[in-house]
Amino acid sequence: MICVVLLALATIGCASNRRVEEGYVEVTGGKIWYRMVGSGPGTPLIVVAGGPGLSHDYLRSLEALSDERPIVFYDQLGSGRSDHPADDQLWTPHRFAMEIDALRDHLELSSAFIFADDWGCVFGSEYLLLQPSGLRGAIFSGPIFSGQRYIADAEHLLDQLPRETRQTIRRHEHDLSTGASEYRDAYQKFFDRFIFSGWNKPSEWNASISKQSRDAYRVLHGSNQIEISGLLRTYDRLAEFDQIKAPVLMTCGQQGIVPPDTAALYLSKFHNARLVVFQQSAHMPIYQEHESFLGTIRAFLHDHDGG
Repeated sequence: MICVVLLALATIGCASNRRVEEGYVEVTGGKIWYRMVGSGPGTPLIVVAGGPGLSHDYLRSLEALSDERPIVFYDQLGSGRSDHPADDQLWTPHRFAMEIDALRDHLELSSAFIFADDWGCVFGSEYLLLQPSGLRGAIFSGPIFSGQRYIADAEHLLDQLPRETRQTIRRHEHDLSTGASEYRDAYQKFFDRFIFSGWNKPSEWNASISKQSRDAYRVLHGSNQIEISGLLRTYDRLAEFDQIKAPVLMTCGQQGIVPPDTAALYLSKFHNARLVVFQQSAHMPIYQEHESFLGTIRAFLHDHDGG
């Protein structure tokens, strides 16, 4: 891929005294914004947000790992500080995966780790299936790799909510009337229980929601939250995961939308992978068990820094 650098700005962060570089990189469809923090000797870590279409903000606490290595955040096309093109043909897993390739080309990262969260794991796994050189390993947090498996899990979790709530959600999804306030209120109960499990949403999360690519979400996920109706509804490349040789760390929460049995199923498709289940978390152990989560990530990076 030809990568054209449109802007790069290097600064020194006063609070952490760690090098910060920000800039834009040309990708198919426009420019994406990135921020690289840290300059330690460890292999750089590229952070891939979920959503789909969320900005990088909600994963900013991974910057704590920049004491040992560069951490590369970026906003996917359509979100945050990146360009917002009006072209539905752009919202494909493969094109999003090629954003990672463009970042590595521009930053001259001959080796790298990938951290991907939620639906961002689709983009991360698409990238791994390209067999990129120099990839030291991948971390998949709350991974969603199969649209049909996601629907089955979400339906099972929905059955745990009060009858009125689940009937409201299913009725509006069936009628394609998910813009109704009644549906939004009902789905919020699902979200609060299985995403945050009663935790207050941090400001970083609210920032990502406000900067989310609505177009990417609409095309990939669709308007239904449970019975998803976008392109990802039929997405599933699990049968190809045996081609991935890089070491993989997978994490999930005990009470989240990616249950441990689903994470274990995904785990079985890789050659070299391990699973860590965070017992006190729903979908966001990065918030709910923050120190333990960061420690788990740091240990995996240490184990595989040498390739």
